Amino acid sequence: MGLLDDLKRTALNNVVRSVEKSIGNAVGSSIKSAAKAVSQNGSQKPAATPAPAAAPAAPASYTASGRYIPPTPEETAAKFDQILATDFSELKVIRNAEPGSVGIPASGDCRPYSYVLQRGGKNVAIVMLTPYGKHRFKVYNNSKKSALDAKIPFLNFFTHFYNDRDYVVNRIKKNI
Repeated sequence: MGLLDDLKRTALNNVVRSVEKSIGNAVGSSIKSAAKAVSQNGSQKPAATPAPAAAPAAPASYTASGRYIPPTPEETAAKFDQILATDFSELKVIRNAEPGSVGIPASGDCRPYSYVLQRGGKNVAIVMLTPYGKHRFKVYNNSKKSALDAKIPFLNFFTHFYNDRDYVVNRIKKNI
C-alpha cells in the first residue's frame, strides 16, 4: 500500500502545483498586498485589498484520483474563438470553411477547416481542431493535403488535450 499512497500523493501534488502555477500570480499578488497591509497597519486586520483579476482557467481537470478529464470539443472551440479574436485581431478569421470556398483546390472529399486565417485576402494559415482519433480519416487527410499542396501552413490541435493559450499563440505566430 505504501507505493500506491506515494503515487497518489505525488499525483495530487502535481495537480496542486499546476493549479498554483496557473492562478499563482493573481492570488500571490493579493496575498502579498494583504501581508504588506498588515505589516504597515500593525493590526491583525489587513486593509481592504482590491479583488484580483479573474484567475485564468485551471490547466486541466482532474478527478480526486488524479485521472485527467479532457475538455470537450466545444470548450476547445470556444477557447480558440477567444484566442483568435484577441491575439490575432489583425487577421480575418473564417470558421468552418470548405477548402474550395477559400480558394484551395480540394483533393477529394474534405473535412471543413476549423479556421482559415487570412491577411489581405490571402490565406496565411489553416487551423484544424481535431477530436481524438479523427486525424486518421480520409476526409481529414484530404483537407490537410489540399492545404499543404497550396503551400499554406496547416496546424492541427487535438481537442482532447489542454491547449494552453501561450502554446496556441506561439505555434500560430511561428507558422504565419
